[in-house]
Amino acid sequence: MILAALLLAQVGTAVDAEREFNRAAQTEGQWTAFRRYAADDAVMFTPKPVSAQAFLKDRKDPPLSVQWWPAES
Repeated sequence: MILAALLLAQVGTAVDAEREFNRAAQTEGQWTAFRRYAADDAVMFTPKPVSAQAFLKDRKDPPLSVQWWPAES
């Protein structure tokens, strides 16, 4: 999924991609950002492996999104 984030965001580094994803999660919503950044064939473990897009399809964004800020990669 990180590779998909790098390709979609068209940013310089993995840290830049993670920061852009965090910004999207805060402004657009957590699951909305995951849907946008996850590749079509991405897999999530919930705890069993499932299609990320199928898992995320009908999820409503929580009032507060997860936050993180990578410093280096």
